Parts: sequence; structure tokens; C-alpha cells
Amino acid sequence: MKLELTIVFSERQELTGYERDAVENIKRLCLEFDGYEPGIHFDARLNAIKTMPAIFLAEAKGASGESRVVGAAFIFAPGRSEGEFSACIDPLFRRSGLFSQLFSMAVNTLVSAGVPSLLLVSDGRLGNGGSIARKLGAERSYGEITMVLVPKKSRLESPTALYAGSVRLVPFSHKELDDLAALPADIFVGSFQDERALIESSIDDPACEHYSVRSAEGIVGLVALYGKDGDYMINGLSVLPSLRRKGYGGAILDAVISILRRRNASSVRLEVEETNVAAIALYRSRNFTEESRTEYWRVSLDSLGYAVP
Repeated sequence: MKLELTIVFSERQELTGYERDAVENIKRLCLEFDGYEPGIHFDARLNAIKTMPAIFLAEAKGASGESRVVGAAFIFAPGRSEGEFSACIDPLFRRSGLFSQLFSMAVNTLVSAGVPSLLLVSDGRLGNGGSIARKLGAERSYGEITMVLVPKKSRLESPTALYAGSVRLVPFSHKELDDLAALPADIFVGSFQDERALIESSIDDPACEHYSVRSAEGIVGLVALYGKDGDYMINGLSVLPSLRRKGYGGAILDAVISILRRRNASSVRLEVEETNVAAIALYRSRNFTEESRTEYWRVSLDSLGYAVP
């Protein structure tokens, strides 16, 4: 018996409940097939361009009308200088052109939005992500480690840093955004423009919290929190270059963890570059453990033959 299937591609800004369940099922199938779950998440709240489609789906439809999601891709673009691309394909439908079509749709979307560069995201524990990236002419840019803390199961060590306990987390408001321009450029995880775009895109979202960190010396750093259903992500924890190695990083981390403990957070995650030995040691000292590794491969869209406006 020959099974006739038609593959239909579509794009959207968010998933329905059915679509989310379908993608989660693909992730489970990939976990069984590859040994690792693909690190793909479909939260577009932090994308700087709110009108830009961020999710791309491939559905297999039968002659009698039944359908099944067999591939999905996501663009994460918190700034306007580059977008991250991640995808997962049902193992039964691999090597059938689905990845190429989803990739093409995502790239065209970024080009239309004027985003000039692309980061291909792959699981650092697998080898196939790098091979795909190299075929596209991408070069490995950096790697990140995702670390997790379960507050109810871990004890926060007593801070020993020189300035620990002396910081306040002050929520950002719209009128304080201009204060960012006065800070040294290398305090930001990315560029100042991308940092401002990220804050502007999410400052009114109750699930996103942006803080300036202050002490008697004024602003000493920045940090952000993103939470959903008791699970939180710490993002952009940074200290002014002139005040580093004085314990402020640990003080900020302790203040954030204390806040989340009071909220009865289920889990707290953060990402750190694999080469940042000092930060990894700090997080381990607060009982964060490694959960996964991610590689980022950068390619300019011009080099792929696309004319970015």
C-alpha cells in the first residue's frame, strides 16, 4: 500500500496548544532517536521585532485530511543585528528536504526584517549540528553551557564576597532606558543597541523583569529575569568593568536567588559561555549544575546570496 502525503509549510508568531503538544512530541522522538532532546524553545516574547514571524512548521497531510506536525523551526532575535535559528525534524521525515525549506523560510524572514547575520544553534553533545553549519559556510562562534539550580533542593552558600549583601535590584522603567547609554559598552552581553532593543521589547511583559543593580557607588551592574510557571531564566548578569573582581557578581546572583526562593521558584537556569571559567566557578559555588551545552555557528546572510536591506 502506498501512502500519499503532502507536506505543507506555514509560519506564525505563536503556537496553538495542539501545535505545542505536537512539537513537544517531535522533541521526544528526537530524544529517543538521537539520545538528546533538541534545544528548541518557542517563546518569542523577547524578539525585538514583534511583527516578525518566529515559528515555522512543516505538516504532513494525508489524502483523507489527517495531518501531523513533522518539523519545526524557531527564530530568536532579541536584537536587530542577528537571529538564532534552531530546528527539529521528526526522525521518520529526515533527509526529505524539510530542514532546507524551514531554513529558507527563516532566512527570508530575517532578510525582510533587515537582520544581517544568522546564528545556527546546535546541541554541543552531538556532531551533526556542526556538519550542517559547515555545509552552509558557517563558522563556530562560541559555545554555551546551560546551568540549573533547584532552589528547594539546594542550599545557598553564605556569601563571602567583599560587597555581598550591599546591592539593590531596581526595576527598569521606560524613562530609565536612556541611563544605559551612559554605561561602558563592555558591560553589555551584546551591543548597546541590542540590549536596549531587548529591554524595550519586553519591558511591559509581566513575565520579564529588567533590573539595574545599585550600591553606594551607583549603578554597578545589570540583570534580567524571565519566568513562566515557576521556572526562571537569569539573563544578562553583568558588572561594570571597573568594579569586577570585587564580589559584585556573587552579590547580584545571591540577591536574585533570594528573590526567587521567596517566590517558591521550581527551577532557575542561566547560560554561560564555555570559556568563562570564573563565572562557571561562581555558579557552581551556588550549587548550579550543568544541564546542557549549545554551539553557535555564525554566517552572514550576504554570504548566502541574500541582499539584506
